[in-house]
Amino acid sequence: MENISAYIFGPAIFAYEGSSLDISSKIPTSWIELVKNGMRGLSPEIKIKWYQCTLCGQDYEICEHEEGKEYDGVRCVLAPRDIEFLSNSVVDNPKDSKARITDLLIIEENIKKKKYEWRGYKSDSSTFRFKHIQKAYEKKLIPEHVAIHFSNYFQSHSEGNVTYPD
Repeated sequence: MENISAYIFGPAIFAYEGSSLDISSKIPTSWIELVKNGMRGLSPEIKIKWYQCTLCGQDYEICEHEEGKEYDGVRCVLAPRDIEFLSNSVVDNPKDSKARITDLLIIEENIKKKKYEWRGYKSDSSTFRFKHIQKAYEKKLIPEHVAIHFSNYFQSHSEGNVTYPD
């Protein structure tokens, strides 16, 4: 009998001035077709324990700066810290249009072999894709030779679908 697992990768929240928090998450197999057919928005439920002032590095609750105000030409921004992901949903239209699935990994396991499929979708940065492949390797979702195969493919393709039968 065939066993399928799937994992999504992508930036889930954008904290301040272009920084993002990237996620990787196992998804129910029922979501695979939704993602393949274009539902790639991410809507995370998160808990932010505190905010750091980007000017002084202190907890915003105790620093003397005011969010949004400029000090010597530098604007005070709050950076979320100690972020805990509680859950994640795949949606058509996320609140933040940049919070999107950029990569989908599907692993099919049979008794004697595995088949790996990587779907790379449009991304603002090609470095995200390589980080995602590395993260899948580090989490032991894919072996090293499969990670190399996927990386080689995406060195010449900005998006696409690649498989590797192991």
